[in-house]
Amino acid sequence: MKFPSLPVGRKLASVFMLPALALLMLFTGCGDNKDDDNPASTAKYALVSETRAQAVSEGGSTEYQTHFVNTSGVVSTATVTYTVSPDSIGSFTGSKFTAGKPGTGTVTATATFEGITYTTVTPVNVLSAKTEDNLFVVSPAAVIWTTGAGTIDLWPVFLGQGSTSFTFASSNTGIVTVSATGEITFVAPGSATITVNGTCGGKTGTFKVPVLVTGKPDAPLPVTRVEISKKSWLMFKNETEQFTVKAYNSSGQDVTSQFPAVWTLSAKDTVGGPLPVSVDSTGKVTALALGDAYLKVTVAGITDQAEINVYPEKFLYTDSLLISLNAGQSKTVSVKAFQITDKAAFRANNGGITQITLPNDIVWAKLLTGISEMDQFMNNVNFSGQNGGSITLTGKTDAMPGTFTNIYVYSPSNPDMGPAVIVALIGIDFNPFP
Repeated sequence: MKFPSLPVGRKLASVFMLPALALLMLFTGCGDNKDDDNPASTAKYALVSETRAQAVSEGGSTEYQTHFVNTSGVVSTATVTYTVSPDSIGSFTGSKFTAGKPGTGTVTATATFEGITYTTVTPVNVLSAKTEDNLFVVSPAAVIWTTGAGTIDLWPVFLGQGSTSFTFASSNTGIVTVSATGEITFVAPGSATITVNGTCGGKTGTFKVPVLVTGKPDAPLPVTRVEISKKSWLMFKNETEQFTVKAYNSSGQDVTSQFPAVWTLSAKDTVGGPLPVSVDSTGKVTALALGDAYLKVTVAGITDQAEINVYPEKFLYTDSLLISLNAGQSKTVSVKAFQITDKAAFRANNGGITQITLPNDIVWAKLLTGISEMDQFMNNVNFSGQNGGSITLTGKTDAMPGTFTNIYVYSPSNPDMGPAVIVALIGIDFNPFP
């Protein structure tokens, strides 16, 4: 059976702390034979990562792009070696990063030119694919920025019923501070983690955002900082949003008019299929379908990005995100339908959601792989007694304790309605949202 695609990357991070990285620079050049007669200020190139802070779903992948920029702002290709730390969160094959276990870390790109070795570092957040970790999300899910360039707001989003409240805390206030509303202030180069604790619809959850604060490049580049007008934005299908950009030199002067801006898009995960948004040459973004993407703008070889999330206006929701069943035990679960009727209020985490009539063609389906050796551990419940938005789940009598079944709930006549996902655990009494 073919299912509609999931609406957005609703994958939350159950993460490890980002390791301390003292005085990390986004642009770094260090020659093997470098001495005091060759100070950093005489550097002719900087190694620049076009791939900024990344959030990648567990098991997903993304391509990294890195290049040299010279003191005239000319971009040239670089032969780059990539590493990730800690290696538990993923690995590289060439420039392709494949996510491993959930957690946060850093990606280091290294390239050598004219006898000098250059490195550049960016943060990465591998997001959990487990439904029990998916109470709410935060956008952007990873941040790279510099001091003296203004603040960035974190944006928690909960697709569900009930009131919400969030708290924010920085692991290192000497690097970044964060306000009660999620506004990040960048104090000094280095790294920190912002922990977001949320209470949503009576349940609690946590999301951690890795933050890397950079310094100035060694080489005197004509553009050292590019600022996109929004670092993240929540959209709905067929909406448009105009983004703008500012470019600055090392003295903080606005040099936007001196260089062209190039707008591009990239997938948040390399999973195939068309991107959910389009962008024109002026930075105008149009939401085409549900999903996530990165909007990038490059000026004289320096890139900034925004995280774009296209949400469903209507969605299915269940309080039973995770249920425990013993072999032979039955439980009845149900779903409800909601619509985002006030987009401004929803974007401000101030409600804006209204319950609507449930479609009359609700389908309950097991998410299976089609591989019998795997599905024997993922097909452990029977369905019975479906009545509109409710159904009875019964653990199979031969179900092995510790196995699970993923259940996908959707409306075929409403392809843009966000589905609900339920995980049924066999023989495990587990409450992830106390």
